[in-house]
Amino acid sequence: LRLAWDQAVLVCLVLEPLVITLDVSFLSTGLPDDSMHDALDVFYWAITTLYVIDIFFNFITGYVPVGSNHVVKQWPLIVWNYLNGWFIPDLVATVPWERMFHGGE
Repeated sequence: LRLAWDQAVLVCLVLEPLVITLDVSFLSTGLPDDSMHDALDVFYWAITTLYVIDIFFNFITGYVPVGSNHVVKQWPLIVWNYLNGWFIPDLVATVPWERMFHGGE
């Protein structure tokens, strides 16, 4: 199940920059129809939601320490490892800063 989840996140990580590039290059110039902007809003919120769920999954998923071949499954160790590793970059990358400071405009 975790492998399928990681693959879904990877697909989103590949699609998001492509959609952002399309949005900034062609769609931000103003469209008479707001349906594309509504679809992009749904896409952006879905991606953000997926990343937030991924952060929660990282707090409960075991890990293999460097130089070891066993999976650590103790929850306090998993939390400590994630907080001291990828938590801050994941959190900074997940927060929708543009929507917080510019109202999504």
